[in-house]
Amino acid sequence: MKKKLVKQKTLNVMIFSAMFLVLVFVIINTVILRQYMHREVKAERQKSRCEMLCREILDASDSMTNEMRCFVVTGNAKYLENYWKERYVTKSHDNAIARLEETNLTGKEREMLTDIKRNLDLLMDVEIRAIRLATDAGHIEAEIPGAVRSYVLNIEDSRMNEEEKADKAKEILFNGDYTFEKDTIRQRIEKFQEVIKNRQEGELAAAEHQTDIVLGIQEILLLVISAILIMIFMLVYRYFTRPVVHYSHQLETYRADSEETPVLLIPEGSAELRMFAGKFNEVSRRMQEASKAKSEFLAGMSHEIRTPLNTLSGYRFLLGQTKLDAEQQEYVDAMEKADLLLQQNIGNVLDYSRLSADMSRLERTEFDIRELFDSLETVFRYRAEEKGLYLKMIISEDLPRYVKGDMGKVRQVLTNLIGNSVKFTAKGGITVQADRSSSASFHAEGETLKYYNFLNESMKKDERLFWLTITVADTGIGIAKEDWGRIFRPFEQSERNTSRKYGGTGLGLSICRKLTQLMGGQIYLTERSVGSCFVVKIPLRTADTDCVPCMISDDGTLFPQYPNRKILLVEDNRINQKMEKKILEFFGLQVHTASSGNDAVKKCLDEEYELIFMDIHMEDMDGYTAVGKIRGCGKNMITPVAALTADVEKENLRRCLLEMDGYVLKPMRAEKLPAVLKEFLGAPAAIVRSGSDSRKEETEMLLKMRGKFSKRHETDIQALVSLAAEGEVEALKKKTHMLKGLTATLQMEPLNEKIVRLEQLLEDRADKKELEKQAEDIEQEYKSFVRIQNRRQDAAKNITDRPADIQQSYDSAVFELCGLLEFADFTALEFWEQKEEIFRNHMEKDSFSSLQSKIENMEFQKALEILDNCEERKAGENNAEISGPFCR
Repeated sequence: MKKKLVKQKTLNVMIFSAMFLVLVFVIINTVILRQYMHREVKAERQKSRCEMLCREILDASDSMTNEMRCFVVTGNAKYLENYWKERYVTKSHDNAIARLEETNLTGKEREMLTDIKRNLDLLMDVEIRAIRLATDAGHIEAEIPGAVRSYVLNIEDSRMNEEEKADKAKEILFNGDYTFEKDTIRQRIEKFQEVIKNRQEGELAAAEHQTDIVLGIQEILLLVISAILIMIFMLVYRYFTRPVVHYSHQLETYRADSEETPVLLIPEGSAELRMFAGKFNEVSRRMQEASKAKSEFLAGMSHEIRTPLNTLSGYRFLLGQTKLDAEQQEYVDAMEKADLLLQQNIGNVLDYSRLSADMSRLERTEFDIRELFDSLETVFRYRAEEKGLYLKMIISEDLPRYVKGDMGKVRQVLTNLIGNSVKFTAKGGITVQADRSSSASFHAEGETLKYYNFLNESMKKDERLFWLTITVADTGIGIAKEDWGRIFRPFEQSERNTSRKYGGTGLGLSICRKLTQLMGGQIYLTERSVGSCFVVKIPLRTADTDCVPCMISDDGTLFPQYPNRKILLVEDNRINQKMEKKILEFFGLQVHTASSGNDAVKKCLDEEYELIFMDIHMEDMDGYTAVGKIRGCGKNMITPVAALTADVEKENLRRCLLEMDGYVLKPMRAEKLPAVLKEFLGAPAAIVRSGSDSRKEETEMLLKMRGKFSKRHETDIQALVSLAAEGEVEALKKKTHMLKGLTATLQMEPLNEKIVRLEQLLEDRADKKELEKQAEDIEQEYKSFVRIQNRRQDAAKNITDRPADIQQSYDSAVFELCGLLEFADFTALEFWEQKEEIFRNHMEKDSFSSLQSKIENMEFQKALEILDNCEERKAGENNAEISGPFCR
């Protein structure tokens, strides 16, 4: 039976109805309770009032009796006056009786009150008789009230003499009859008071009883209200609170880096919350699918970008190892800078993606930290000197030389920081300082601060642990304090125009922070009067041994030699295969190649290799399958295998480590190979240095290119001023863009900065006067550059350039054409027209005609197949060591 869901609307109606009923019950009960309490109070007040009025009647009667007695005894008219005032002016007992009559008296009580009043009146007649006798005896006729004066004595009283009248007055007020009448009145008043008291006490008791009943009902109502509230709380908890708490707990306990299953909420509670859980689960599944698609895209993007980049980088390296003239070497150097910049930008995006998804892992290896700083100094000193900057490396003597940590990540952090300092500093320089400390203070709080304090305590107990504190300070443009937190966010720079002026993705500092945190350290900014100052603190451990692999020098590539060590390179891309083979041969290795997985398996059955480089993505068989077959039989069951991959996704790299012995990321770079070769082949037999890129030749080439610039583009510089003066904005934009690229390539920093500033003014639509002024500044800077350039050329007259080799060999032409065809580059048409005669002289007529037809019709893939077939036949005829297509 399907469970009926409770809708939130139904719950709201139930809760509102219950609360409304509770409110109505409370109001009704409160009104009734107030009524009965009012009755009770009223009865109590009436009882007290009746008692008070009865006392007033008695007190007034006694007061009048006392005044009367004093008068007849003393004859003092003052007492008579007091009596008469009370009797006819104050009228205390009359007023008290009148107020009693106003109360809610019963019929019996009214009769008793009337009887009391009559007795009081009779008693007053007796008192008036006594007054009359007393006044006659005292001859004070003129001072007595008219009512007394008009009173007529009986015959017996009138015949009395004065003395007898005085005695008779006293007798009347003091004899037993008067006293008896007084007592009778008192008793009747007390009886009246008792009757009223009994009645009022009954009414009060009834009111109290009713109040008790209402209070009892209220207590019952309170229990009912409590039960209703408990029911409401249970409903709210069951259908609202508990589901929300469970949802929150499920979300908190979910690991954001979990790639196996999406976060799912267990539906519970009201129909709306269940609907929310269902919608959330649906969205979560879609997001997981999107995340998976993103990961696959990232892997594909990495592979697709790195594969052609591998080719470009590799052949650029190989070209640099050949004999080149100054101009050619300058072109190679420009290619290298563009190659490194492209790899840096791509690497930043991929690194940030890996770090954001927790795909990066620590590699704790032993390395020479002083050599690390030396290599960084070598890399950045020349760049700093080109801009007229100083670079100081201050390494504390307390810092151990050999340490254990993730050298790659330490290098990446320092490379980003020093690179930024060089980029954003126009004058002055950069100072890098490294120190060791056993404790440090941090800009942190909460659990993070506890973690750092724990490391401090651990370092006190273990002397091998220490904090590597690195300070990178510069005299550049600086960073506003309000931007200190923002610049560590991805794609953020200190100012909006910074990216436009200096370039970059805005990921460098974000990657630095993530890498530093991954290593258990911290990075932050400190105040500085000029420029900026970054502080990095990383926990490291002193190495257990001094046998640390040597690092690669960056001013000249070091090639550890492994003569006669036979290895197998498995690569299905012909261009990459040739380039990678050439790079490996620089290390003295005997390199055999295979162009497919099946080819590799066959070769491993017959030949024994000391190391295999295995491409992962191949058409006939992937690298994992090939390795499985190689290790299943033949002579290479225990041969170490290093994967060749451009896929940097976490799962792919994890699988490489599980099914192979390591991996090498594409593009294959010569400076990365010594560590790999040492790991699998042991120590090298010797180390030789490449001498292809001396500093002197590089300076000569740059000087020559700058000289050509000063001769060819003088009119372009002058045109900037005239175009700005004439207001030709579009033409000025084109000219500025062209000059910006040239000056950047030739490392003409001051001139380039002014041209970039002009381009920025054009984008901001600055006024004509400001554009003209900036163009004049550029012209002045150009003239200054020409003067310096002329002096340098005069100083370099003794330098002889190597003659350019104009003749292009057939092999190099084939190689370059293969690259253009493989990437469907339309410049292949122009290249074919230039090199057509070379191909005509070296190819069979039919093959040449077919190739020419396919290229002219832009059928590049078919043209590539024709060229492959030709080269395979030629390779077979010459017994060349070529397996598979030449170009792919």
